Amino acid sequence: MSSTLDALKADIIRAVAERARLLEEMEHWYAAGRRHFPRRTEMEALDARLSELDTQYKRLWDTARQRACE
Repeated sequence: MSSTLDALKADIIRAVAERARLLEEMEHWYAAGRRHFPRRTEMEALDARLSELDTQYKRLWDTARQRACE
């Protein structure tokens, strides 16, 4: 279970870093006076992926903690 949690944590870290890059790109895009960020769909998909990863991590974390208390 620990290796699965570690893998999920690594996935979350990578996704957060990618999201930060996209946010920076989006800020520059709009700061230049442009409209309709072309990678918006990608950003939305990444947000959904982060939510999914967070849910998976929490479920495994809760299961591990529950087993440790038994």
